[in-house]
Amino acid sequence: MIDLLYNLKQSAKGSFVFEMDDGRQISQRLCRWRYAKMLDELNIPHKSFHTLRHTFATRAMESGMD
Repeated sequence: MIDLLYNLKQSAKGSFVFEMDDGRQISQRLCRWRYAKMLDELNIPHKSFHTLRHTFATRAMESGMD
């Protein structure tokens, strides 16, 4: 995942890792729409971004991160 994110950032036209084709920031609405579409296509139950944030924080702490 780190390599994927690094490559995305290196090929970015703007200052964002995830951006529009012209380098502009992706709107929150578009990001949520794409996320919901991905979950639907993968038959994954819907979880909010807030839930993902807490899951990340929990796993990070379990791994010894601050």
